[in-house]
Amino acid sequence: MTSVTGILRAVYGLAVMLALAAGGGGAAPVRATILPSLVRTQEIECALVVRFEIDAKWHLYWQNPGDAGVAPSVTLELPMGWKQLGLHFPRPQILGTHSERSYGYETSLDVLVELKPPPAPLPESIDLTATIKWMACKEACVVETNRISCIVPAGVQPVPTPTRARAYPTRLPAGFSATITRKTDTGAATGALTLEITAPTATLAGRGALFIPDDCPGIEFVAGIGPVPLTQSGEKSSARIDIAVHPGDASGAPLRIRGLLLVGERDADPAYEIDLNPN
Repeated sequence: MTSVTGILRAVYGLAVMLALAAGGGGAAPVRATILPSLVRTQEIECALVVRFEIDAKWHLYWQNPGDAGVAPSVTLELPMGWKQLGLHFPRPQILGTHSERSYGYETSLDVLVELKPPPAPLPESIDLTATIKWMACKEACVVETNRISCIVPAGVQPVPTPTRARAYPTRLPAGFSATITRKTDTGAATGALTLEITAPTATLAGRGALFIPDDCPGIEFVAGIGPVPLTQSGEKSSARIDIAVHPGDASGAPLRIRGLLLVGERDADPAYEIDLNPN
């Protein structure tokens, strides 16, 4: 099954390529740089920071861009023994309208590129090259590629203060839960599931919470790309999200149900990862 969102993204991507082929001028609305130190966070032992500075009224995209767009990508050429793992994006902003929702970033964005160092002892520095690609959008979109070579000290430091403070997602804290149940009612389709997220109302402290789904191959969030609010009922706040599983659309990738629970409305408010096996 091909989702409507997938079709929209394909059409959007074609439109962008045609716009690029037509050419354009002016200074690039986004600049990418590599910060001169490796960092660690609560969840990540070692990472490189790629910083994007974004002009006013432009935006970049989260790893699940929503109805349209493409997330930034980073590919590293590293010395022998070093390995690039995943990219880690901070809490995104909710952009667009209900009819064309997207998730992304304005002003600035720091992407953490997780690394696995070789066994100790480590060298004093590493010589690396990064190929960085991104799509930036305003009324129209541009796609840019930057190739940066640099030498970075191998010592790991705390994450530096970003241009715009954003929370990086962490695991669900105590008292929060995310569970999967299989629908058993007569009208339920094969592979129909429900994701239920609960949080202590007192912990939310009146800030409210929203769930936004990640881009999960083979997983369809039936109500669309969200966001889905948690509804308060006494001491608990919860949301129930219908899911359809289409293993044939996963292209061999493991099936996972992933997303973020956003507490509050500020960039620096907590964001919690949800990552479950549907089987």
